[in-house]
Amino acid sequence: MTKQEKIQEAYGENWELVKYKVNKDGWIKDREFIFSDFINGIDWQTTDHDDEYYDTSRPKSLKGIEDNNGWIKINNETDLPKEGAEYWVVTKRGTITKASYLSDRKVFFVFGDIQVTHYQKLIYPQKPIY
Repeated sequence: MTKQEKIQEAYGENWELVKYKVNKDGWIKDREFIFSDFINGIDWQTTDHDDEYYDTSRPKSLKGIEDNNGWIKINNETDLPKEGAEYWVVTKRGTITKASYLSDRKVFFVFGDIQVTHYQKLIYPQKPIY
């Protein structure tokens, strides 16, 4: 599913009413519509500037859509990591596991299900200073 399709899904039956007012990350300026017309089971995330001109809202289900919750989708070879390291990966079956990326061979080393669809760098916590 694409980012745009996820935004449409979040608005559901209201999509046709708002599609020209929604930005690329699913936000609508509060001044663009009356919320009472769109309550239909949508739980809203809002910005709060106390100013209808600047405030925006979107379905809470879209939280993290700006960067896909940190996941990079692999559509082609240019989407692969530039450096060899350990990564979290999502396999074609939908499982999340750790994998090593071999940059010289442009392949993730995963046991079993080797078709990787998404990845994000595995970041280990820093040791405490004191």
